Amino acid sequence: VELCISEKEFKRTLKSYEITDESPWVLNTRHATTHFFSVEGTHGLAVVCINLESKPPLLMITSLLTHEAYPVYRYTIEDILDEDQCSDEVSAYMIQGISQRLIEGLSHKLPKVKKLLFQEIHIPTKK
Repeated sequence: VELCISEKEFKRTLKSYEITDESPWVLNTRHATTHFFSVEGTHGLAVVCINLESKPPLLMITSLLTHEAYPVYRYTIEDILDEDQCSDEVSAYMIQGISQRLIEGLSHKLPKVKKLLFQEIHIPTKK
């Protein structure tokens, strides 16, 4: 799974995989889009694109990435594993793993996000 936060990055990613495609990086009126490509020698490639130009809050960004994890999960199940479905627990773990990978990818691209995501949170306990 690749994560792109700009059109320029999307085009650069496609070029690095030798993919020629004229699809818009994010479909009209959407904040995020997931693209799937066949890449020789692999099981395929999912490219998740998220448009941050409107400066959405971090909560919305992480929610969008989690939302986009679902089609990646379905692609993995149906096209790579050639299965119709997995158990609910396996599905939940797969979506969690894909979401985490996308959010970690975002944190590497945006240092401010990394600081917020990986800081320790101290939750007061009742005595």
